[in-house]
Amino acid sequence: MFQNLTPQQLITSYAANNTVLINVCDKAISANSLSWPILHIPYQEIPDRIAEIPTDKEVVFVCENGQAAGTISTFVKGYAYLANTSYLVGSIKELQRVKKAA
Repeated sequence: MFQNLTPQQLITSYAANNTVLINVCDKAISANSLSWPILHIPYQEIPDRIAEIPTDKEVVFVCENGQAAGTISTFVKGYAYLANTSYLVGSIKELQRVKKAA
């Protein structure tokens, strides 16, 4: 899987793989228009909740603008040696817009 994903790449990847989205924002993101389950683990809680990150699925971190998601993806790869992680470049709102248009 890619290290970073555009909204279109994530839509394609999600349809083809066993993928889990993890929202690392402080607040839960509404993903009703995605109809995809999203696990909410705020970025500051990741070190304490690392065991909740699946190791048997592709994991894509998402946030409001892509910055925290990218940082967390890099951290998790180095800290927990989870090679199955990527992040969404851009916002969850952009992902929703692209998915709706598809």
